[in-house]
Amino acid sequence: RPRTGTGGRPLPGNKVRKGGAKKGQGSAGKSGKGGKPGGAKRRLEMDEAVAKKIQSKLKAACYGTTPQVLFSRWDRDGGGTLDHAEFKRMVRVGLKITPQDLPDKLIK
Repeated sequence: RPRTGTGGRPLPGNKVRKGGAKKGQGSAGKSGKGGKPGGAKRRLEMDEAVAKKIQSKLKAACYGTTPQVLFSRWDRDGGGTLDHAEFKRMVRVGLKITPQDLPDKLIK
């Protein structure tokens, strides 16, 4: 079942294909790239309740400002983008999301 955003619409990239497999999830042992095992990166799954909690905290953090301003506050080097360490710090400190709610391996 595809995950949905607000209003019940499917999120981009979460369309379910025939047989219930999502894009890039072929039969066991196949990667979808020429059918050779181990060729594609495996996407880690996140619990829907956790995803909604993170979405809620992001919305609250953006209240009264824009997402661009929010993210620029955590851009320590001023490069215009958040590197992994800056993003992780924003998630942990700014949004107060604990490793129990969102493990480090899911922050990429």
